[in-house]
Amino acid sequence: MSFRETRLIRSFQYRSSRSYRSNARSCSRSSTIPFAEQIVQTAARSTNVSMVSLQAEQKYTAAMSQRPEPIFSVIIPTYNRAWCIERAIESVLQQTEQRWELIIVDDGSSDRTAEIVRPLVLRDERIRLVVQSNRGTGAARQTGVRLAEGEFVTFLDSDDQYLPEHLEVRSRYIVEHPAVDFFHGGVIVDGSPMVPDRHNPAQRISIEQCAVGGTFVIRRSIATALGFAPLRFADDADFFERAMAAGIRMLRVREATYRYNRTSPDSLCNQLAQSGSLPTTHNVHTSHESAA
Repeated sequence: MSFRETRLIRSFQYRSSRSYRSNARSCSRSSTIPFAEQIVQTAARSTNVSMVSLQAEQKYTAAMSQRPEPIFSVIIPTYNRAWCIERAIESVLQQTEQRWELIIVDDGSSDRTAEIVRPLVLRDERIRLVVQSNRGTGAARQTGVRLAEGEFVTFLDSDDQYLPEHLEVRSRYIVEHPAVDFFHGGVIVDGSPMVPDRHNPAQRISIEQCAVGGTFVIRRSIATALGFAPLRFADDADFFERAMAAGIRMLRVREATYRYNRTSPDSLCNQLAQSGSLPTTHNVHTSHESAA
């Protein structure tokens, strides 16, 4: 008899005699199998269940060890975006380039944003949800950078979308330009593309001439070193200007695969336009088109 079976029999012996006799009488009436043999069979079944669980765990561990490391850590900072967050996440799930992880940072939403995200976390092990107190977009981006494990960090505003080839195009740029640490650009605008110039608000320019934070693809070591300032707005503009001042090697992506939403009154860009603060966000000129 195995050690496990012996322990199970002894555990029955420690029961009160009244309980033991009751169980024994019940077994004798309901079955012709001797009580001790029933204990052994129970132990065997328990051992089999344990073996199945162990085998399942071993298979899971083996699968995880074979899973490729993510190239991209996609970070979605979000606040009260229950109406659109699932659409943004689905656009990541549909990528032709699948070497990614997704970190959703809920910046203290008061709506159903987190409730909508949780089933999607269970659906794919590459998706993580972090809920924090409301501190602004910059702090949410920084939380994502701190948790990132991919070689490059990139972003997706929760009311925007990736086209299916978005990450594949960026991975090709990474291979073709190994000296570059910071890629940006490649925007399709839903709505008016014209916005005030950050440095000359009286002049209107196209968003395509600007550095849009959602399109940033930054080597993780650089993103970690520079960090995102805890600003409620224009944290991407601030990061871009500091990266340029630090001499970070940049390259603009020409293929437009990032769908930028300006059609909803709830979009960040339109909120800023109504408040007169639009020149402070997304509107950083860049003439640094290549990395020599």
